[in-house]
Amino acid sequence: TVSLTEEYNGTSWSESGDLSTARVGLLEQDQTASLVFGGSTDGSSGNRTTATEGYDGTSWSSRPSLATARRIGGGAGLDTTALYHGGFTTTDISLTEEFNVSVTETTGSAWASGGNLGTSRRYISGCGTQTAIVAFGGFKPGAGDETELYNGSSWSEVNNLPEIRYSGATIGTAQTDYIIASGQAPGGYLTNSVRYDGTN
Repeated sequence: TVSLTEEYNGTSWSESGDLSTARVGLLEQDQTASLVFGGSTDGSSGNRTTATEGYDGTSWSSRPSLATARRIGGGAGLDTTALYHGGFTTTDISLTEEFNVSVTETTGSAWASGGNLGTSRRYISGCGTQTAIVAFGGFKPGAGDETELYNGSSWSEVNNLPEIRYSGATIGTAQTDYIIASGQAPGGYLTNSVRYDGTN
């Protein structure tokens, strides 16, 4: 596991400040206002961490820790209002935690419990804001095609993906308009992309 951070400017990569806690399977957000949380310090299920760190575009600093140590869940939102849902402890879980912190109070707030996912899973893709997030696909075990929407307090299941997949990359920030690209399915890796319009 490594603590390295690199920034991309549209053409090339450059090294920036390192994380305090080296880990894998963590979640992150925007380049100049990022929040990373959870993960595993050695890649195994037994060394999960609750560590949360915030990035200001140059360096990382400690933030309030997750209530539940886990890795490879789904994350979305901003550095001040993030959401971490699902993931893996010793089994797949449905737990959702919400992070709330004001711009000027970066160390005084904490994670709070949110509504649980309808389907426990890991390797979830997703995007949106804390009160309007879409989560899709995942591994439970076995790849899934479930899609769920979060309204700030609870999840509801909507139309499924056209094929089962997990670990897909997401493009977009709106709950009603995003693209999932690539990913993995039981038969191997996927190269196609699909777009969600808020209904299908």
